[in-house]
Amino acid sequence: MKKGFFSNKLVKPKVITKVPDAPKPGEFNSDEEIIHVKASKNSEKKAIPDFLKIEPSEEEKKYQKYKEDLIEKLKPTPDMIANISKDDQLVNSFNDLEIMKAVEDVAKNPQNFKKYSNNPKVMAFYSAMGKIAGEKLEKEGKKGSFT
Repeated sequence: MKKGFFSNKLVKPKVITKVPDAPKPGEFNSDEEIIHVKASKNSEKKAIPDFLKIEPSEEEKKYQKYKEDLIEKLKPTPDMIANISKDDQLVNSFNDLEIMKAVEDVAKNPQNFKKYSNNPKVMAFYSAMGKIAGEKLEKEGKKGSFT
């Protein structure tokens, strides 16, 4: 008969009699082993298995397509850059640290736009950029390429 799990000798667990002192904050205890976590070799696996995914509705698919189309249409073109460079106030806004910090903050969290609603410099910048973006979208609409 083959030996198995239950036929092995019983091994008593080690009893730790002394609890090691905890290192002080910022101090490293060299006796402790450092655990290194590595990504699995097959890290290209999808995070959510296919059978758990919920397919987007037709409305969500349409919204996503509209969003992608809008982003594509608003990408900077030589015409947009030329329009921006014609407006001295707008060009100077790109060199204003206060305005660029506000733009960065709003880019990270659009809800932060409310913080700058009382700042005339930031509002003037967004107004000018909105005008240029609006003109570009109007051109796209007249071409019939915007749905």
